[in-house]
Amino acid sequence: MFGLEQVVLVADGWFIIMPPELVTGIWVGFNDQHIRFRSSYWGQGAHNTPFVAGEFLQSASENRALRLGVNTTLPSPLPND
Repeated sequence: MFGLEQVVLVADGWFIIMPPELVTGIWVGFNDQHIRFRSSYWGQGAHNTPFVAGEFLQSASENRALRLGVNTTLPSPLPND
């Protein structure tokens, strides 16, 4: 398909969703490069991450305490040690 002659092993999936209230980036993958998805189908961000993104955005939009809006400031994520 892309002129590649060997099997491409997929280790990460990315998905960005941008409703007006909250831009969200979802990463599904592994820190260990020896762990991979079983197939390139599940390694594509369009197949594995929308479930996570949808669940997150639904929970965030239902949580009235967050008061999501254009001027909402969220804390920075903690470092991944």
